[in-house]
Amino acid sequence: MTELKLRVNFPSLITPAIFAIAFFVAFWIFSRLFEEISILYLGTLFSICIFFFYQLLTLKNNTARMVLRFRKSTLDYVVLYPITMMSIVSVVFIPPYEGSILQWMNVPLLNWLRYLSSLLLTSFLPGYFILRVLDREDSITGSTIIVLSYLLSMFMVFIIGFIILLSGNTIRSLGTFLTIIITIFCILIYHICCRKKSENILTVDPLETGFILSVLLAIEGASTIVMINNLPLTPGDMSRHHGFALQFLDHFPVYGGKLLTGYPTYLFHIYLAMLFTLAGIPSPLAEQGLYVFSFVPILAFYSLVKNWFSEEDDKLPLIAIMLSILLGFGGLYALYLKFTDATCYDITQLLGLTTSKTYDIYMRVLYLPDIVAPLWNVGLPTFFTLLLFVRKRMPR
Repeated sequence: MTELKLRVNFPSLITPAIFAIAFFVAFWIFSRLFEEISILYLGTLFSICIFFFYQLLTLKNNTARMVLRFRKSTLDYVVLYPITMMSIVSVVFIPPYEGSILQWMNVPLLNWLRYLSSLLLTSFLPGYFILRVLDREDSITGSTIIVLSYLLSMFMVFIIGFIILLSGNTIRSLGTFLTIIITIFCILIYHICCRKKSENILTVDPLETGFILSVLLAIEGASTIVMINNLPLTPGDMSRHHGFALQFLDHFPVYGGKLLTGYPTYLFHIYLAMLFTLAGIPSPLAEQGLYVFSFVPILAFYSLVKNWFSEEDDKLPLIAIMLSILLGFGGLYALYLKFTDATCYDITQLLGLTTSKTYDIYMRVLYLPDIVAPLWNVGLPTFFTLLLFVRKRMPR
């Protein structure tokens, strides 16, 4: 049974819409000034964020509430189980793409579907099933579920790959098979343990949900632009992580004839190796595609702030997540140079100069990643989640 209640005060939307349009015009001007069309694309997404953000800050009595009541079993049978089975079928039956990584535009749509399925099987579904089994009281809710499912899945995939290598086998030969077996086992345990739940109640605030989704969409848009411009694996140490992951496909990494036992990022590299076996696209593209998880650190940060401070001020988490995506002093310095220094014509040169002074354009704040690396994909979400559970353990 589903019940839907929604009341919206349309006149209150006028002022936020005006602010959003004004910001869009400003981004359009900056895109013409810097001769960079991507600024306009990001400005469109950012203007949507402004619309929801202004509405949330100024609305005193938020009466626009949506209440959904649904049976847990219905969600499982309609959404969760079909997606899981579709992911398994895609990985098993869609043949891998053998073309060049430089011709990524020619990768068939079915192979991108297999890659998406591999991301679900290695980065969400196993962890989600185990989390719901361990948390049958539903004490973990909201965005925290997504972050914990992501981290648990990465850890489980790492354990599978590590055991494969310890047994003397290769991830290349057993990675796909064991990942599918473990996922099926997890879904069976979940079905047995959680099938007695009759009804869950989900309360959704349309404005807050729209704001969070618009922020995450803006991050994904920016990450997509960075990902396309950095193909293949050009920035930072992404190529080094790729090289180590390729070694883990067949054995533990060896340098100078010696086993590297003290290397600190075994988890991330074994996870990458497991992903490569399932992906169905060239391994550099599979690693580069992890830009899609750029939203996880900020979602973990939002969950942390909401858990720590929402009792004092329910608007504080929204303000924190909004400020986290801004350019800071680096943006002001870039504008200053554009107007005062006639030699700054190219935006790449301009960003290079401002980054050397402020470090907050490429690294806007620490948890908004510009590359695929263990710090962004594993370290920061884990750190924020740890602080979240520290709060849960503390007396109020």
